[in-house]
Amino acid sequence: MSYGLRVRDTVGNICVITPNVKNIISSGTLTLQSVLRSDGTFGVDIALPGTTPFAESSLGVLVAVRNYVPSYQSAWVDWGLTPKQWSLCKWLYYNTAFFTRNESTGVMTAFAEEQYKDTYYNFHPVAFWDKLGQTTFNVVRLFAGTVFYIYDSSVSAYKEVWHLGLISQVDYVVYLRNI
Repeated sequence: MSYGLRVRDTVGNICVITPNVKNIISSGTLTLQSVLRSDGTFGVDIALPGTTPFAESSLGVLVAVRNYVPSYQSAWVDWGLTPKQWSLCKWLYYNTAFFTRNESTGVMTAFAEEQYKDTYYNFHPVAFWDKLGQTTFNVVRLFAGTVFYIYDSSVSAYKEVWHLGLISQVDYVVYLRNI
């Protein structure tokens, strides 16, 4: 086979994983918006065929970030710091839309950062099938955002906050399993 996911071990053995093409429901590249839906969730819905809901165990979803603009803002410009001091100042950029996310429902809530107090220690793009707490589906919700791992100084705790405008496109495939 010339297509599929190639898995290689340290010895050099290669295995190619290919889905049965007749089971693919939908695939392609999607352009994402950077606004929340009316119910406070985020993502793009892919309609499933027919009117009968599919069980989670009968669906497979692969989603990957395609276009991502790595972006972070530090306050070194405002504070007049030297380049050697830049790495010490990883504050969330003031007046940027950040959200917390409820893992079980997918609902996003605005996060109000404290300028020059809430620090981040890592960030990266993430894309996944957002199940929104459901086990049967008429649509598949694809989610993509940049997660920032931060220290929230107002509650003295570590958190994950999301920025939704840095990923413009994702590649995806939705397929049926066990058929």
